[in-house]
Amino acid sequence: DGSLLHRVTHNAVSRRQENTMPLVKIFARSTLTKPIPLSALQSKLCDIWGTKPNTTKLMLSRVDDWTEDSYYEDCYVDIRAYGKAERTREVVLDGMKRVQGA
Repeated sequence: DGSLLHRVTHNAVSRRQENTMPLVKIFARSTLTKPIPLSALQSKLCDIWGTKPNTTKLMLSRVDDWTEDSYYEDCYVDIRAYGKAERTREVVLDGMKRVQGA
């Protein structure tokens, strides 16, 4: 479809995909007493994914519990990202390893 609305929408989505990092949600047990320094973590994630702080989406949720048979950690990190040409499988797997170290 060559309509103006289609072109504008497509261009806006393309720009948004170019400038955004993965959406990162951190779920931490409510009983976790160790602080989670969001600003420092945001900076590390921007370095890992090659993004800027003003496009970073980082969310922290405290939870009472989750199923023990699936997750034995105090924190669970959920990362969602747009597919991009430069985000190959290898790049994403390397980024995930680096996130674990952050």
